[in-house]
Amino acid sequence: MTNRVTWQKALLLSNTRKYLFIFLITFPLFGQAREGDYLQNNYTFKSAVKQYNTGNYEDADNILNNISISEKDYFAEEIALLSMRVKYRLNDYRSSKEIGKSLLLNHPNSEYKTDVLITFGDIFIAEGLYDAAFRTYVKSFKKNDNESYKQNIVKRIYLSLQMGISPSIPEELLAIEIEQDLIQILLLAKVHTELHAGQLTKAANTFSKIGVKDLLKINHDYYSNLEDKLYSNTNGQAFIGVVLPLTGKDSKIGKEFLDGLKYAEANIFSNDIELSLIVYDNAGNVLNTVKAFQALNKNPNVAATIGPISADNAVIAGSITGTIGVPLILPTASINGLSEISDNIFLMNSDLITRGEIAGQFIAETLEAENIAVLAPADKFGKSLVDAFTNKLKTYNKVPVIIGWYSGIPMNLERQFKSIRAKAWELSDTTDSLDMMDTTIDFLFIEDILDADTLEVEMTADDSSDVILNSIDAIYMPIHAGHLDYVGAQFPAYNLDVVVLGNDNWADLEVLRKEIIGPHLVGMVVISNYNNHKIDALNTNFDIKHTDYFYQAIDCYNLLVKSITEANTNNEPLMQILSNVDDFKGIFGTYNFADDNNNVNSTLNIIQFDGFNFDEYIDSNQSFEY
Repeated sequence: MTNRVTWQKALLLSNTRKYLFIFLITFPLFGQAREGDYLQNNYTFKSAVKQYNTGNYEDADNILNNISISEKDYFAEEIALLSMRVKYRLNDYRSSKEIGKSLLLNHPNSEYKTDVLITFGDIFIAEGLYDAAFRTYVKSFKKNDNESYKQNIVKRIYLSLQMGISPSIPEELLAIEIEQDLIQILLLAKVHTELHAGQLTKAANTFSKIGVKDLLKINHDYYSNLEDKLYSNTNGQAFIGVVLPLTGKDSKIGKEFLDGLKYAEANIFSNDIELSLIVYDNAGNVLNTVKAFQALNKNPNVAATIGPISADNAVIAGSITGTIGVPLILPTASINGLSEISDNIFLMNSDLITRGEIAGQFIAETLEAENIAVLAPADKFGKSLVDAFTNKLKTYNKVPVIIGWYSGIPMNLERQFKSIRAKAWELSDTTDSLDMMDTTIDFLFIEDILDADTLEVEMTADDSSDVILNSIDAIYMPIHAGHLDYVGAQFPAYNLDVVVLGNDNWADLEVLRKEIIGPHLVGMVVISNYNNHKIDALNTNFDIKHTDYFYQAIDCYNLLVKSITEANTNNEPLMQILSNVDDFKGIFGTYNFADDNNNVNSTLNIIQFDGFNFDEYIDSNQSFEY
């Protein structure tokens, strides 16, 4: 559901009549009811109002469904209006509209007509019908003389403007409007749409027709905002749809990402373009994602969309947006083949195939490894990475000497690491004396208790755990988030002198700096899409602790500002500009869609662990391109 301006409590209602939302709190019901009767039967209009005002909309709906016939007759209009508001709050827009329409038909002279129109406008906002919302709010403004009401209505008019309306509407309404207050509002709306379209001359001309002395007080701030935008040399405004889980199990991620977008919106200024965010909360739910993108698709002013976060929702979003050609920026998705659904999908986070292939290319070309081992989780994530990795190795006529798998949380990898060590022992010359091997200090001291003849006995893999084996050149070990503690603590026990090649989830400095892990992984190389290892430094600069999602959001915002500005300057489609993005350096990553890789970011960072920090593996180029 979209973020929207809501009334501070329940629907504000006219004070000019006996409006019973207030009346029932002040006067006894029908003048007949006793206190005992009320406690015994809570299905009263007064109790429904109380539940609504405290946000208990389901309880209010239940009460209204069981209210007495006598109350339904006496409070017919009031109950209808409250029912309409309750259904709206419960996202049952169809029922809410049916109730509102019935109220207007059955009570054409109802004093609550303004309230009904306002509710219709709120429903249209929720459904993404911003043109209809704008027209409805304007109509409700004309039907009310109460200043408090007018203030609430004007706020809604500006909300629908910010969501994006068709530029022709203000001019159409101005042609037939005679009420001065509303003419000024429509002129402000016309300036807004002209600025959005980049029509600075027209916007300035319209702005000059506004009489600031004639404006309602509530319009002064909006007037000042438009004046600032008009004379700040901003060439235009672009609306960006944002679909995130702001409630539900992934709400922390969604809120952190939205905070990053809001930070960028407030602190990153461009004279060429201004981005306005249209935010929807999908609560991590596929159905909500469908509704959000259907609403965004109806808005012709949306230049691009960002999100959602989860894999399932990303697939749904890609399928829907592909029909209209609006760019969809997916900051976290890494699903193989997702970008192939449509040309409008852009993956900031490289997919698993790209990551696996780059790992294979790095081991073959840069490390020039011959004996290669693999250890990975036996799930779609691990198998996708390993398949891409081994397929890439085949192009260099290389195959891993051993591939190990594990399931679930890797709490005990003894069997897998013993198998890898056995293969390393097999590859080494085990019949030679220890001259061909490095041994630990403890092993050298066995001369004190063994004679020379004993040392010449051939050793086996089972009794050689102290021997450091270097016959395997590199081991590719992608892991899931949160598994570094388990894998990192077990690996040193098996004395493998090997270059470890890991994925993003190895770049957790807090874990790597543990005494039992870090010293044993010096020289480890990590292929990372984002600069996760720089989070501590970034948080120091920002003077507040954020997660990687905050910085991913800032990169998304900056990339869109640059790309939309370039699209406007060159008069080229935004899709084309994004497809040609090459080596865009953000604060948290480097992005490249220009390679023939289906709009999947093909630039990853290669970093190396020195025992305490990470440094770029390739000094002259912080990234490794596939």
